[in-house]
Amino acid sequence: YIAHLRRMIQSMDAVAAFCPAMLTDWLAEATEGMDLKLSGTLALLDDAAPAGALPAQDPESLAYLQFSSGSTRFP
Repeated sequence: YIAHLRRMIQSMDAVAAFCPAMLTDWLAEATEGMDLKLSGTLALLDDAAPAGALPAQDPESLAYLQFSSGSTRFP
């Protein structure tokens, strides 16, 4: 599962990856050595950037990508 998760994160060129608290160890292992800005629970966002430091919104930019379960082939 760790290798599978790593492939998904790499395939989308993610800059951050988030998961529920119970999966943080798996995500940490899957993202080890990757150049991500953040990796862990959403609680990390509380301290990630000072107020007002967010980039301008762009309706053409990708903000969220969800993969299927991959039950019939790789996600």
